[in-house]
Amino acid sequence: MDPSHTEQPGPSLLEKVQTYTIVTIIAVLIWLYSESENVKQREPLQYSVRFVAPPGQQLLIDPVLKRQVSVTVRCATSQFAGLQRMQVRPIEVLVTADPDSPEQTVVLRDKFLDSPIGDLGVSIVEIHPRTLDLRVERIEDTVIPIAMDSVVPDEIQLAAAPVVNPTEAVVQLPVSVVSGLGSLKLEARVGPETLSRLEENVPHELTVPITLPDILRNRLRGYAPTIVPTNAAVTITVRKQTDTLSLTGVPILLTVPWEEMKRFTVELAGGQRVLNDNVRLSGPSDVIDKIRKGEIKVWADLRLTVDELESKVTSKPLLISVPASVRVDSAIPRANFTITPAQSPTPPPTLQ
Repeated sequence: MDPSHTEQPGPSLLEKVQTYTIVTIIAVLIWLYSESENVKQREPLQYSVRFVAPPGQQLLIDPVLKRQVSVTVRCATSQFAGLQRMQVRPIEVLVTADPDSPEQTVVLRDKFLDSPIGDLGVSIVEIHPRTLDLRVERIEDTVIPIAMDSVVPDEIQLAAAPVVNPTEAVVQLPVSVVSGLGSLKLEARVGPETLSRLEENVPHELTVPITLPDILRNRLRGYAPTIVPTNAAVTITVRKQTDTLSLTGVPILLTVPWEEMKRFTVELAGGQRVLNDNVRLSGPSDVIDKIRKGEIKVWADLRLTVDELESKVTSKPLLISVPASVRVDSAIPRANFTITPAQSPTPPPTLQ
């Protein structure tokens, strides 16, 4: 082999690394220069902001609704593209509760600089609104009893007091609401549609949601607390809503115009004063029960007009006087009677 043609060794690994490093640094410097030349104030961006509690904490944050915030920044093109991508979902802003006062003013510039927007290294030129007033309160578990009288509406009659299990529940409420609870109780209401399907006079065990009373729900201003357990087992027996009654000896009362009582005498056939037949009634259980006990009176009314008196009618259907909610199921009875004109008094003899 010819020594004059000896092959020269290539660059070493170290030389290659040095070359790549230099090329990379030059490329980065070129990019940074290009970006710096492109840094400028951008058009305002609109963000939806949602205030959230730190992980593991339960807070009531009012207002609970998302807020719109306009942000003007100074940044490079690539940074601005990242800001635009962040508009897709709300920016979550962490807030904490102050034990001394639930009212606080949030400086949005500071919060945005602590958010992923600040992580991009942009300069916030302007933000609107600059601040937002919040109410932030700690939430605590509160044991509240369930109102027994909330199970069914007042107009629904039960054969026995309802049984509710459990009799209380744990509700997560802000501390200011807890101090003003007073005698407020939770509710376990059986809906009207469910009640309409229940067989009467038979015990029923139902699964009923445990809910807040309206007055407590209004105090929370949109906050929906967790209730544990969410449901209660309610046992109720709906008393029969309608009842029937067969009355005997219903009295007959005569009703005629007052001024006609001196002109006519009305006598019922056979001196009848009460109905011979039973009167069958049906209606709400509570009303029928009062009739049965004599607390509400029922009678048969014989009403005669002036024309009927002068025509001397001898028979007419009676009117059974009952409360408006009660129905008469038996046939309408008739009364037989005689009408006699009253005799005029004999005038005194005339002196001759």
